[in-house]
Amino acid sequence: MKRYLYLVLLVGMLFVLNSCTTHPLAIPTEEWLCSINADGTNFRLIQKDPNITSGIEEMYSTVDGKLLIYSNAMWLLDPQSLSLVKITADTLINDKICRVSQLPDGSKMYFSANRNLYELMYPSLHLRQLTSNISESRFKNPVISKSGNILCFSSHTQINQHKDYTNYGAYINMETQEIVNLTSLGHYLDNLVYNERDKKLYFTISSQLKRCNLDGTDLENVGTGCAETHRFNLSDDQIHLIYDPGVLKIINLLNCSEEIIETGVDMGGHGFFSSSQSGDVIFYVPKYLDKIWKYSVGNHVSELVAGIPSNVSISRIGSLASAWDGSMVYFYCALTRRK
Repeated sequence: MKRYLYLVLLVGMLFVLNSCTTHPLAIPTEEWLCSINADGTNFRLIQKDPNITSGIEEMYSTVDGKLLIYSNAMWLLDPQSLSLVKITADTLINDKICRVSQLPDGSKMYFSANRNLYELMYPSLHLRQLTSNISESRFKNPVISKSGNILCFSSHTQINQHKDYTNYGAYINMETQEIVNLTSLGHYLDNLVYNERDKKLYFTISSQLKRCNLDGTDLENVGTGCAETHRFNLSDDQIHLIYDPGVLKIINLLNCSEEIIETGVDMGGHGFFSSSQSGDVIFYVPKYLDKIWKYSVGNHVSELVAGIPSNVSISRIGSLASAWDGSMVYFYCALTRRK
């Protein structure tokens, strides 16, 4: 009888050993900052997720190749030296709609924090408060015009015991510092930007993209709009407007034609597309969140940024930032590495 028990135990041990051999332990998933060239070459593992306790909401490239990381505070990361510097004080809490709008030469950036608007000089990192808002409203979602003359934003106020809100459009004339409120445009305005080419304001209201003069007159429909988003950009030629109304879309402002970059792209979060500063190249992540695609605005072509090594498997891309000139893209992702 004992002999049979020993045989049973031996068979069981062999089964366990065989299971361990054929089913190795799962490869751990790691969070990494990576980069890859626009043509799919030079994939690079740069750094594991930095110690930013408030979490990374968004990334932006600077003109000199650094990364501006938007969380509750603002951080500057050098992808070469891996130095990470906090550039805003603990008392300054960034707005939840993460938007940093930069001048074409990269010398100034604009963002909202503590219910006010701020200007950040670069590379000196000198910070200037632009507004002194003492009301219960929040000034947010700033977008600077290409020449730096007009800074558009919205004024958000909770009303009716926080059951409703108003979202008025406004802008600052940066030469005179005058603030112009555009209450005539309605209570629920989003994503205001000034186009100097045609001297028009473009904005979303009631799910429609509209435009008007700086004083709010000559209002007309342009296309389908979108809810408040951190990505609502004019190209450098000020002909194309790039935004996300649930799918990644470009509208040609000359003829008001709309182009959906890829049917079924579900943005659904922060940082899932990023354009070069000129707006000519757009990197985006489709709905399965595991690949990066590149879209060329000039020739209307989308192509996969292939070039991830075969020993690296990406399960989710969380945030990405185009290089200033669109030659490469930085991205945070969850990945596994096989030897």
